[in-house]
This record gives sequence, C-alpha cells and structure tokens, in this order.
Amino acid sequence: MKKLPVIDIAPLYDVNHPDYADICNQIDQACREWGFFYISGYKPNHLAEVQSLAKEFFSKPLQEKLEIDIQKNKIAHRGYGALGVEQLNPDLPEDFKEIYDMGVHLEANHPEVINQEPLRG
Repeated sequence: MKKLPVIDIAPLYDVNHPDYADICNQIDQACREWGFFYISGYKPNHLAEVQSLAKEFFSKPLQEKLEIDIQKNKIAHRGYGALGVEQLNPDLPEDFKEIYDMGVHLEANHPEVINQEPLRG
C-alpha cells in the first residue's frame, strides 16, 4: 500500500539550497498523484503568519479580490476564485468556497508557455 507523501520543505526557505528543485518536484508529483501531502520542516511561526495573511486577503471586498480574478488567466489558472467558480465534480453543484491558486511564474518566452501547457505562465 502506498503511503501519503511527507515532504520536508525546510530547503524551500533558501532558493539557493541544492535540494530546492527536488523538493519542488516532490510537491508537484504529490499533487498530481495524491492531490495533497503532509509537510515537515516548516517554521511554526510561519503557519500563524500564513493563516493571518489568508484571513486578511479573504476578508477584502470582492471587487478588490476580483482584480486578480482566476478567470482572467485561463492558461496559467492562478489568482482569486469567488464562490462557485470551481466545480470539481460536474455532477454536483458548484463548490461553495473561495480559492486562491498560485504557481511558479514562467516568462512569456518559456517553451512551456509558448506550447500553452496547462497551468504555465
């Protein structure tokens, strides 16, 4: 039986760390195969900071959040998604949640962007 991945994200605190790209690839693989994963190696004070920033962002007025509307960038699929924007199961009503999707930025001349590969840009 496969086990849910546990990824040590400590190297991600230093973009020059020799394992940085490997950790990013582990996250990519876990998301593709499992849809989620456990993390270790994070700084506990950062968890509280991220929660605080998320609360701050999602409490902003809708019009302000829509300035980065995910529906404006269908290829890269990044930004804010309002209630009902996502529908993970087409047989059920739209998902009742707000989202903020993010990813690695690639320049417009990057081969993956030029080839219009999903979630790139």
